[in-house]
Amino acid sequence: MQAVIDLGTNTFNLAVGEILHGRLFLRHTAMRVVLLKKEGLPNGDISEAAWQRASLAVKELMEEAQTAGASQVQAVGTSALRNAVQASLWMAEMKNKFGLAVQLVSGTEEARLIWQGVAAAGALTQDALLVDIGGGSVEFVHANQQQIFWLQSIEMGMARVQQAVPWSDPIEPKEVAAVRAWLQDRLAPVLQHVQNQSISRLVGAAGAFDTLYSLYSGHLTPAPLAFVPREEVLGFTHQLLALSRADRTVLPAMPPLRVDMQVYALLLLEQLLLALPAVEGITTTSWSLREGKLLELAISGS
Repeated sequence: MQAVIDLGTNTFNLAVGEILHGRLFLRHTAMRVVLLKKEGLPNGDISEAAWQRASLAVKELMEEAQTAGASQVQAVGTSALRNAVQASLWMAEMKNKFGLAVQLVSGTEEARLIWQGVAAAGALTQDALLVDIGGGSVEFVHANQQQIFWLQSIEMGMARVQQAVPWSDPIEPKEVAAVRAWLQDRLAPVLQHVQNQSISRLVGAAGAFDTLYSLYSGHLTPAPLAFVPREEVLGFTHQLLALSRADRTVLPAMPPLRVDMQVYALLLLEQLLLALPAVEGITTTSWSLREGKLLELAISGS
């Protein structure tokens, strides 16, 4: 069996799996919260405290991967590591300490791996706009199971918008308007693309979409494949905006990591749904980049 660790901006995610009869079977998954942008240093830098959180998370996930029977572990670094001044030093340290090879991928390659994982989950049976909302970047892929028609990776992740437009508690209407304006400005290339297409399906990968599914279903365990109706997504947006942080914290299906970031994510989804009136809801899947990379490793025989 092989393992992949997705080194994201907010979380590090492990998947251990194997290919049987041409299909990927996950044997173990795990997540650690790292919040690489928590201290909010300028110029894409990451604080020493965040590097320490990252190193501890890698140590724990490597141990879990080995316990689960993985014979090989590879890692993929995305937005925060792409832009971090000291990323190469930290990656070298991970190689020396744990034997972990970290591959930094471009936004385009990140989007392709996400598509590969989501396609394997069976979520792209027809043409759709696939969205993966990360902490550092958001990936948009217009695709189906067989091919990608268009893709874009934009540095507009939830940690970035949270730093750019922080808000009060409770949230004030002028702050919501500022977030909507910030998102709309960065969504321009996506909105321009969808205006010229007949897209009637929206698919969301992992992260914020796992939380969306949990809010809708009441189930805390992410689903490999699920559906949340359009009116429910918009309803959750209005509901969370009306709640204080303390009220959001005690929602039964709200993970601590998502108490603030889920509101930002829902405002992004609101903009997409308004631009895609034919979309009846969002298909969610817990599969994403880590599953896509596992498939790639199996195909290449690495």
